[in-house]
Amino acid sequence: MEIDLEMEQEKLKSWRAKKVFIIDHPLIKYYLSVLRSKNTDSIKFRSCLKHISFLLAYPALNDLKLFSSQDYSPLGSFTAFSLSEPLFLIPIMRSLYYSFAKENFLTEKKPSYFILEPMIATGETVLTVLNFLTSLGSSLEKLVIVSIIGSVSGVQRIKKHFPSVKIFLAALDSKINSKGYIIPGLGDAGDRLFF
Repeated sequence: MEIDLEMEQEKLKSWRAKKVFIIDHPLIKYYLSVLRSKNTDSIKFRSCLKHISFLLAYPALNDLKLFSSQDYSPLGSFTAFSLSEPLFLIPIMRSLYYSFAKENFLTEKKPSYFILEPMIATGETVLTVLNFLTSLGSSLEKLVIVSIIGSVSGVQRIKKHFPSVKIFLAALDSKINSKGYIIPGLGDAGDRLFF
């Protein structure tokens, strides 16, 4: 099957302008293909999910600020780097199950938040978390959402309410069925992880 690369690049560019980044990498495409396949068993599914998550993390974490200090190895001095701001990872599992301590979000510094959502179908789960963070008075200026797959409508819904957030995806699918599943998507990722 031939792919019109020029057309694909134009689509990626138009989404990047909206702070939606579809990461175009050969390993991500490979792992995504394995994840999508109905023939992938749960062990392989978990393994591929782990690998693709790490690959998506690199570009998503690229804007973290560091500070440097002097440190010593057993053989000499070197410049060491540390995160200069708090970093909060908010994993979402099984639709609306997210857990974190409220006091962790009430900090003097403006932390970087990373919402980790396997799939953005309708966007409802992510919006619930974003509204919760907003209700705590959290600044969302450094908020990033990382997801394997998003639907066009779900991503657009999030961007309508929170246009400044960045979203990193392995793929953006155009359809959702009547049950709220992304088409072609991954199926029920929660079930596929364990069954």
